[in-house]
Amino acid sequence: MLVALAAMLGLSELAVAHSFFDGFIAALCYAFAIFAVDTFVIDWIFFARVKRWRLPGTEQMDKEYAQKWFHVKDCFPMVPVFLIAAALNGLLVMLIG
Repeated sequence: MLVALAAMLGLSELAVAHSFFDGFIAALCYAFAIFAVDTFVIDWIFFARVKRWRLPGTEQMDKEYAQKWFHVKDCFPMVPVFLIAAALNGLLVMLIG
């Protein structure tokens, strides 16, 4: 969490965020981008279609990997974590900027 927060803070500084709101929105955008790449690219394309990318022992689970909405629903419990990280990022941007 600290590494992700440091990365978000660094990217927020590069984006010239100066207020809590700027840092909060920037961190939410970064979290959404990470979620989108993980879900739509890695889970839906690579794991579902390329068997050598799958976890060892799950290479034959084509039906399970084809359940696309499972990966989206599985991220909903992470929303509070994203919001807390975004709020911390906003506070740090406000304190540093």
